[in-house]
Amino acid sequence: FAVAFLYYGISFKISGFGVSIYVTQFIYSAIEVPAKILTFFVVDWIGRRNGQACFLITTGALIGINTAIPLEYSVLRTCVAVVAKGFSEAAFTTAFLYSAELFPTVLRKCLNSGNFTLHLCLKPLNARLISTSAVDS
Repeated sequence: FAVAFLYYGISFKISGFGVSIYVTQFIYSAIEVPAKILTFFVVDWIGRRNGQACFLITTGALIGINTAIPLEYSVLRTCVAVVAKGFSEAAFTTAFLYSAELFPTVLRKCLNSGNFTLHLCLKPLNARLISTSAVDS
């Protein structure tokens, strides 16, 4: 939850920097490729847990620094936000890698299929139908 909250929170706050939203969106998109490459090397070097911790702590520190920068320095604020977006992308990639390793292949296939999701949504309704039909008979 925290990784997605950081990632999408930074991504959706695109208009608050005083720079063109189109340029900022392009830079936000362009930073994701180096972030994924950085993730590969950091996870290989220090491991998944330590890498995830470093990415999240760095993202939080950069967001804190960005709130302390005055609004007049819009270019500086945008640069800090872009670097924070890169580190949050790296944290998101690390979390995605971990979730792919956590669940067995059969369970991942079942969880990603639409039938299982539909089954989860309809399960409470089935339980209600079964309980009322048992009372009626």
